[in-house]
Amino acid sequence: MVGRGSRIDKNKTHTEFYDITDCLIRMGIPEDFRPFKNKTEFKKHKLQQTIVEQLINKTNEEMVEITKEKIEDFELYLEELENNSYHLLTIDELKDLFNATSNIRTLVLVANEYHRRKYGWQLRTKTIELIIKNMEDVLDKLSKYNKEASTIKAYKTRIRNLLNSGKKLASMIHFPGWFYEQTINKYGFVDKW
Repeated sequence: MVGRGSRIDKNKTHTEFYDITDCLIRMGIPEDFRPFKNKTEFKKHKLQQTIVEQLINKTNEEMVEITKEKIEDFELYLEELENNSYHLLTIDELKDLFNATSNIRTLVLVANEYHRRKYGWQLRTKTIELIIKNMEDVLDKLSKYNKEASTIKAYKTRIRNLLNSGKKLASMIHFPGWFYEQTINKYGFVDKW
């Protein structure tokens, strides 16, 4: 898209680009040299670049002594960021991750990021933790009846419906309890939520 606007033409004096999705932050400017084999390698490079910039800003451009411990801390921090950097993924990558995972935390965080991009708002950290706790509690209770797969499937279906309808993800706080009651009634389990 940038190429179309930046193409030289005798009738054109200038072109304006409006970056409304943080493409420059995530991908760099069009003139950047990109010696990367794939998107993952590039994202890792941008992440490292961002962290280095943050470290420089924190020290007010003073010289930083590089020690073995600082390098190890940096690598751990990078790994942590990579594992939780859903904002770096494209919409298609978010969908693929959502479909592939059975980790409840990942499901909720990916759904939250997708919802933020689609509707412009996201859950608070306390709400996210409460949803994850409720979902995990029900999964643990139903695991003794070998219902893990159907529980995860129900969670994914409910989250997809919320994302597609534009309803708030916060309603996932109550869904695990409702699903648990439905399941024990259907199969005659004796547990109570």
